[in-house]
Amino acid sequence: MGTPHAGSELAVWAKLLTNISNLLKRTNKEIVRVLEPGSEMLANLQQEFHTMLEQWRQANRQEVKIKCFYEEVAVKGIGFVRYFP
Repeated sequence: MGTPHAGSELAVWAKLLTNISNLLKRTNKEIVRVLEPGSEMLANLQQEFHTMLEQWRQANRQEVKIKCFYEEVAVKGIGFVRYFP
C-alpha cells in the first residue's frame, strides 16, 4: 500500500501499533512519522519529484504525462482506506 503525497491521518493508527510493538521489540518510530500529514520528508520528496520532472521536460523538450491512481483496501474495523486531495 502506498502513502498519500501529503501524508495520511491514518498514520495515527500506525503510530499506536508501533508504540505497542515497541514493548516487545524495538521499532523505528521515525519511519511512521514520515507518513503523518505535514511530514517534511514527504514534502521534500514531492518537491524533488517536481524538480526531476521539470529537468526532464527541459532536456527532452516535451511534457511528461503522469497517471495517478489509488487503491482501496477494506480494513477490518476501519473500512476502506481512501485519500482524496
